[in-house]
Amino acid sequence: MNLWALMIAALAPAASSAIPAGSIAIRPGETVTLQVQDHGAVVVARAPAAPMTAFDLALLHRMERQNPSAANEIQPAIPVTRGEVSGEPPKPVADRVEITFRLLPQTDPGSREQTVLRVVNGYRQSFRYRVKMHIRGAVRPTDVCEVAPGISGTEYWPYAIDEIELTAAWLEAPEPGNTRCE
Repeated sequence: MNLWALMIAALAPAASSAIPAGSIAIRPGETVTLQVQDHGAVVVARAPAAPMTAFDLALLHRMERQNPSAANEIQPAIPVTRGEVSGEPPKPVADRVEITFRLLPQTDPGSREQTVLRVVNGYRQSFRYRVKMHIRGAVRPTDVCEVAPGISGTEYWPYAIDEIELTAAWLEAPEPGNTRCE
């Protein structure tokens, strides 16, 4: 291969690169740490996800028992206060957002794979974001809820998602008593 062809190959997008410029792709089993800036979020670290904690597992079992609406409508946030589930919640790192994306295998015969997204907000403002799901070659947006300052939020889908694409991220003042989901 000559140098010119090598340069063109290096500049060409990868075959699997269906992700628009400026967005952040997160695969199952990954933890991505972000720094939120005026123009969006920047990845400062990307690593394999740590094993699920007792808190993560207790929260997952609680979410599995929820009965989300079958309609294509925005699901409301379901607040969980300290002590409602066992284990210690994740501790946020100041001025960082940590996103962990997991695809969980079937737990019982006849059950389905499920997907969990945990967002830990270390900022003093709410973390707002938009996500698209990649499922078996199809891409579609999904609703997500803001994550209040200094806590974590967990999104749950009772089906497999191949990848999520963070398409927007910003910080803004929280609305006391209201978790915005859109």
